[in-house]
Formats: sequence, C-alpha cells, structure tokens
Amino acid sequence: MKKWTYGSFFFLVLIICLSIGTAGILADDSPNKEITKEQFLQPGSHVTHHPPVAELQKPEVTEMLNEAWTYAKSRMKQSKKLSIEDWATIDYGDIDIAFTNELTREEAFSFTQAVYHEERINNRQYGDTSEAILLAPEKDEAYLIWKRKNHNVVYLHLVSTAQADGTRTWDVNGKAVEIDASPVP
Repeated sequence: MKKWTYGSFFFLVLIICLSIGTAGILADDSPNKEITKEQFLQPGSHVTHHPPVAELQKPEVTEMLNEAWTYAKSRMKQSKKLSIEDWATIDYGDIDIAFTNELTREEAFSFTQAVYHEERINNRQYGDTSEAILLAPEKDEAYLIWKRKNHNVVYLHLVSTAQADGTRTWDVNGKAVEIDASPVP
C-alpha cells in the first residue's frame, strides 16, 4: 500500500476544499470582480481569501524559506543561465491570493493541475523546503522551485498555452531539473 506523503496529503485536502468550495461563486467568473460575503460563503469557486502565509508562521520560518528560495533562484541563474531577475517569488501557500484568484476558474484549475503534476510528486523528498513559484512578469510562465536538505535545488518549468477560444492552459514543460549544490565554475 502506498504511503501518504505530505505532498499527496496536501493535494488531497486542496482537491476536497476546491470540490466542496471554500469561497464564493462568481456568476460571470471574471477574475477581478468584487464579491459579497454571501457569494464568498457559497461553494464552488476557486477564489480564496486568507492572510498571507508569512503572517501565520513564525518569522524564523519565513526567513528560512525566503533564504532557501533566494538561493534556489540564484543557483538557477548561475547554472542554467536563466533570466529570472524580474520574476516574482511567491510562497506556494499564497499562490491563490497572489495569482490564481486573478484567473478564470478553468485556468486556475489548469495551473493547479500543472503544479501537482506527476513530475512534482515523484521528485519531492523528505526534508525538502516548501515550494515557491517564480512567476514571469507577463504571468504566462513560471517555475515551481524548492531546495533539498542537501542544498540541491529542484525546479519544474510551467508554461501556459493560449487556446483558440482565448483561454489559457498550463502544463509542465519537460522533466524536473535538479541542480547540484556545488558552485558553478
């Protein structure tokens, strides 16, 4: 029997919350529409509201995660020559309030499915930090990043594709990449 990992448990809880609804339905599903308390309390929407994760955890945890993600971003720029200087770093626990609440329901679900892709599930290990998202300024591309206990960095490249009907879908572009912790010459 397969053991439940933190990631698979979190994914299950996320799916349950999204299925039964933790926020309000937006009749026209427009991403920037203001919602009322009554709409917020109805089941079925992808729009969620909560305080930022940094406000809910100990400051030393926030500092440790920010240092890990800064290190990961630096290693990605050094070893893979990625131009990600202007990309926003978002705690994955805040991806809804920082990004997916702005999307249509379909695109938000597509993004979440890309994040929970098999590549992510198969590459998480005990001792890895929480994930962050590096989001491109155009919000059409992202990297899911985390740091391993041994200081290696792992990332998945997420890309969006415009569909003929004007919607966008998200998927993982390639395999997970692990960057060794040793310095690049």
